[in-house]
Amino acid sequence: TCCVGTMTSSELHIEAGDLKTHLRGPLILGKLVVDSLGRKREGFGDEYAAIVEKLSTREMKSVVMCRWLKALKLCVSHLTRDSDLLVGATLRLDWTERDQEVVNAYVDYLSNLLSAQTCYLHSVLESLVKKFLLPSHTETSHLRTHWALQVILELVPTSPAFLLPLLRSLFPYKSRPVVIQEVYLRNLLHVSTYCPTLHEDIVHLAIHQMVRIDVEVPRVQVEEEEEEERIHFDVEMDEGSRDHSSHGDLLRPPAPILTACHSQTTVMSSCETAEKMDVMMKTLFEHLHTLCLPNGVLDLDRATKCLHICLRVFEQAILTTHASSHIQFLVFWITSLHQSFPDVFLNFLWDKFQALATPPVIRQAAAAYIASYVARAKFVSLSTARLCLSVMMQWIHQYLENCSSESLRPDEVIHGVFYSLCQAVFYVCVFRHKALLKEKDGLSFLRQLNFEKLITSKCNPLKVCLSTVVELFASITSSHEIVFCYTILEQNRRLLLPSASAAITSPGVRAMTTGGNGRRSLSSSSSPSSHEGLQANLLD
Repeated sequence: TCCVGTMTSSELHIEAGDLKTHLRGPLILGKLVVDSLGRKREGFGDEYAAIVEKLSTREMKSVVMCRWLKALKLCVSHLTRDSDLLVGATLRLDWTERDQEVVNAYVDYLSNLLSAQTCYLHSVLESLVKKFLLPSHTETSHLRTHWALQVILELVPTSPAFLLPLLRSLFPYKSRPVVIQEVYLRNLLHVSTYCPTLHEDIVHLAIHQMVRIDVEVPRVQVEEEEEEERIHFDVEMDEGSRDHSSHGDLLRPPAPILTACHSQTTVMSSCETAEKMDVMMKTLFEHLHTLCLPNGVLDLDRATKCLHICLRVFEQAILTTHASSHIQFLVFWITSLHQSFPDVFLNFLWDKFQALATPPVIRQAAAAYIASYVARAKFVSLSTARLCLSVMMQWIHQYLENCSSESLRPDEVIHGVFYSLCQAVFYVCVFRHKALLKEKDGLSFLRQLNFEKLITSKCNPLKVCLSTVVELFASITSSHEIVFCYTILEQNRRLLLPSASAAITSPGVRAMTTGGNGRRSLSSSSSPSSHEGLQANLLD
């Protein structure tokens, strides 16, 4: 038997007569290919062009395709860089929907080709990844593509380094139809199951692309279209008031309220965008669920690894993004899988907040996430909430002590990070005050936090923080005689000067007011990337 991939034209001619009849076709075609390549190098490319044209025929019969693939496998050593048109024609063959014999022959051809000519690695990988963009292909077709890709990954150790840029560059643009987005994402995640070295990069790529869609989903429009009841921050202070747990199983993420679009075209686009987000979220959730909960049972090691991957992705793609509203729920869900995970997530956020080298806007976003997470997540224990309040208030008091007397004045530019944490404390107190006060030492715990020192400081957080949060915090703390805020609130109202430029936001959201110092409150957008949505709209 001849050595596959290294036969010369003379060897093909000599051994052709000694082989069985059913092998003569591939041997003869192989000799034809080798001869045409030789004549092409001599300047006579007609035979070569005819072979390329033949392989480019769309309606080639399976038996003919199989014969050509077996022939090409025999002469891969001759398919150098100048044979790129011929190789390119083979890479465009529609082989995934053929008989299993054709599939086997094609994968065998690819593995022999790359063993002899690694220069075609990029082209081969690209041809396979592009098949993930074809929703018309059956699941069997995609599985065959994955099989071919897996064979190549095992054959060429460096192939993952070439595969990842291709997966990134070929990811469908956000305007592509939802079916293409779903099929590509599902296949992308499947790649990570047999290429674990790329799992974190693939999850990061998927979330990064989903964030681009997420920021374009108008939450108010989507909720109106789906006729869902919006959750208003209307906590009642009487005995019949609702508990914070009635606001959903998970926390609502901090996000801005967008004005609903009224044109029919925009509404259609909004619904399509929301559908894409729903489908992609479901696909990624199913992947993470299967990974962390195989057979419905928590695999702690897998879940822990997945948590740390998601935290790194959260830091790089979500925490730095303004107006993301949905994608972070995947991270929140993972943190609910084990009782130790919320502490890991909160420690991560607290480290980001405390890091002086971190940009202030990111530190403020971290504070906003801490507030929403502790206040709204049912799986965050009351002991954790108490610890968070203690740690945050300790930082606030230390900040006030370290400030110079000249800087102690209401100024969100100088004290923006400080105000974001003050608002986080107020927010957590409003949502979890009932559970805290039910504990035997709950009232004494809240009083020991020394809110009076905070609200009477010259930085005056009651003036700068979101008025809705401040008013409710004042009502709760006054009714339970924890701290009295109304005197300071009244003083702040008297100091406000009317401004014709004050912008009025949508109903239920505080109008942006301008104080005597001429600076906007935290609920206004003081800079293009100020995460004002994360700060001003914690309450949705």
